[in-house]
Amino acid sequence: MTPFKPIILILPFFLAGCLAGKPPAPHEKKALHQMEQAGKMQGTRQFEQAIQAYALVAQNHPGTPFYKEAALRLFFLFLDPENPKTDLAKAGAWLDRYLTTPLSPGEKESAKAYKHLLDLSDLTRKKAETLQKEIGGHKTRILTLEGLLKKTRKQLQKAKTALESAKDAQEELALLKEKLEKLKAVDVQMHKARKKME
Repeated sequence: MTPFKPIILILPFFLAGCLAGKPPAPHEKKALHQMEQAGKMQGTRQFEQAIQAYALVAQNHPGTPFYKEAALRLFFLFLDPENPKTDLAKAGAWLDRYLTTPLSPGEKESAKAYKHLLDLSDLTRKKAETLQKEIGGHKTRILTLEGLLKKTRKQLQKAKTALESAKDAQEELALLKEKLEKLKAVDVQMHKARKKME
């Protein structure tokens, strides 16, 4: 073995080690710093600030791995149930941007599964909104019917009172007729008695 052969065998490993350890370019340092800051904000549940920071990374570093990571994190932030400004449409938009980046087969498969779940979630939300509107319409109809029923009950009560008054009046009229008949009979007898006296 020649003395240069071991050097030739070791040289690729040495160069790879040197290249891997090369310091990042200034724009990469800035992107890395912004990603770290956004990650800290996300960790402390400062959703709005984290979203702004990741969006800034995506805006300033398109076509880089930082863009890809920022897009994916924005997707998850807009779906986070603890985020008070959860937004399925914005999450879907960031997932679509993520899908435009170079992805490994596993990443692509996961992203497609997320997209499918997002579509199902959106469909479920729309159905729930439709049902809620229908329920609201039914509640309005029920309230209207309850109002009509209440009004009808009042009218029935008035009619019942009027009917009872009419019945009482009929009974009183019957008593008066009976008294009138008795008075007529008395009057007829008095008239007959007068004629006999004449």
